[in-house]
Formats: sequence, C-alpha cells, structure tokens
Amino acid sequence: MINTKKYNNTLKYPAYSKIKSNFGYFLIKIVKDSELKDLEKEDCLENICSINVPTDKELENRCNNYFYKNKLKGSVCKNVNSNNPFVRIHTKDSFISWISEIVGLKPEHTKSKLTHIIYAGDAKIKFLLLDSFLNSVAVNDSYATKENCQKYFGMPKWKSKFPAKLRDAHIGNYNFIQWSFPNPTTENIFADQASIENLGCRAGLMDSNKKIIFLHDMDKSFNVRKPTMFDAGFYEQFEPGGKTQPLRKCAHLTGLEEYVHIPNNFANIKNNFYEIFNP
Repeated sequence: MINTKKYNNTLKYPAYSKIKSNFGYFLIKIVKDSELKDLEKEDCLENICSINVPTDKELENRCNNYFYKNKLKGSVCKNVNSNNPFVRIHTKDSFISWISEIVGLKPEHTKSKLTHIIYAGDAKIKFLLLDSFLNSVAVNDSYATKENCQKYFGMPKWKSKFPAKLRDAHIGNYNFIQWSFPNPTTENIFADQASIENLGCRAGLMDSNKKIIFLHDMDKSFNVRKPTMFDAGFYEQFEPGGKTQPLRKCAHLTGLEEYVHIPNNFANIKNNFYEIFNP
C-alpha cells in the first residue's frame, strides 16, 4: 500500500494540500482501489501534485486531463457474453440529442419516436418500432465528415458504399467511456415502476436529470473492465470495490455490479426501454 505522507512536502508537491482540501475523499479512495497497482497510484499523485496551479479550477482541469488519459485500467471482464444483457442508465436529453444529431431529426421528433417504443404494449410491436428506428439513415454530414465519422461511428472514414444508419453508430461519443451493470439474475429490477425509479439511486447517480434505461449486449471488443478511480475521477459517490454506492435516500438497497467500457453500438440495444420520472 502506498504511503501518502511524502506528498506533504510542499516544495516538491505544491498541489497536494489543495487536492487534500478540495478532494480529500479521492486521496483516501485511490489508496484502497484494488484495481490499480501501487505504481499507477504513485504515478497519478506524482503528476497531479507536483505542479502548482493558481486556481482550484485549473487544478481540477489538470487532474481531469490525467484521468482522461488513464481510463480503462481496471481488470478485464472475462465473461462479458455470459453477463449479457447489461443495463445502461443514460441522461434522457443527451440520449435524444445524440440520436437527433446522427439522423437529422428535431429532438421533439426523436423524443416522440422513443416514447412510442418505450410504451408500446405488445412486444412484437415494440421490436418492429425499434428495428425501424435503428434503420433510420444517418444524415450525410454524420459520416462524410472525418471528424463526425470518428465521433459517431468510431472510424475516420465510412467504408461502406451504403449510407450509415443509426444502428451503425455508437450510443455516445466514441472517445468517452460509459458505465453499465449486468442485469441481475437474482432479482427483477424492472418488476414495476417503483423498482425502476430506484435504479438511478442504487447506481449512485447524483444528478437530477431525467433518465432513459435500456438493455444492451456487449462482447470483449468493447473493452469491458472494472472501474478505477481514474474512470470515476472526482465523482465522490464512486466507491472502489466493484459495486455502485447507493445514495443516502436508498442506502437500505444493495448496490449494483458495475463496469466501464467504450460506447456500444445502437445495433446492440435490445427492445427493453424504460424511463425514470423522478430521478
């Protein structure tokens, strides 16, 4: 276990006292993060503590820059296929906005289509609606522009002679990581709306934005790993150890096993969509 006492040397590590004052929980948690090697922890603290920065915001930006470059360091999930389907909780507005950008719909039209899918009473109808939705053709600018093609499809150039479709795109920016948890086999987390409403709280999501929940399949190509403090950064609700830390208002409920990964493709979304009304 690393010894953080040496970082109290203010001449060598001038930023340490600011980090300790503003993000003390981070220092405690990084020490006990079993997914990181001691050398990785020391490299982090050497980097973020060794240069003095004039403002707290600049310090936070410097730290976040380090975290961004060191994502997906945790142990690889060796049984991804047997853990399928995974559950993803996504901010509703950003999810709708992302789809709208790719296929060129107005956000209100995307929201309407998604609402029809979520509340279709018949499973076959829901499947047909989702299948039709995922086959929406992307606007030319989504895949003909190098920057956009990388952003939406994870490649610098669209290789097919046919236009890209929503199903080919990533659920979020390819350069970002996402968090998911396997759908538990020991309980039905979608048993009723009350159970669904609890999921954001059990997942430790602190923001109050409305959420969309969906199930999706992954394989090892999505680099599915256990999260580390570098993935969580200064998100204070994250607790190393492999499970989410429920918020105080639902502390009586169990956490959910969690993983980080590169964004999945829309094609791998299953027709199980849910909505949280009271995040």
